[in-house]
Formats: sequence, structure tokens, C-alpha cells
Amino acid sequence: DIILCSCDGVDFQVYKVIMLVASPMFCNMFSLPDSPGTNVYEGGKPVIDMQEMSLMLDNLL
Repeated sequence: DIILCSCDGVDFQVYKVIMLVASPMFCNMFSLPDSPGTNVYEGGKPVIDMQEMSLMLDNLL
């Protein structure tokens, strides 16, 4: 229900609940309030821009 976008433009559709359970970083990220006007959506799903390359995210996920 969210999209992680790698720095080289590859989108990964993942479930937020799985990311929350698997990663303290994502748990902290999702606990922060959203800033107004900063949300990007694709197909109704929030997009989170990542600094990692798609190869790294693919191995991680």
C-alpha cells in the first residue's frame, strides 16, 4: 500500500505494515507527522523517495 522509489527511478510496491515490523527506521519514519503539501501519490499510494539504488532495495526487500 506504499511505493518506495529508488534513486535510479525504480518503484517497489510494498506493504506498510510489513515495513513497520521489519525495520525500526520505517517505524520511526511513519510515526512522524506529514508536512503539508509534501506528499506524492501514484495510483492513490504514497511514494517514498529512497537514496538507495534499485539493486540495493531489491536485495533488501
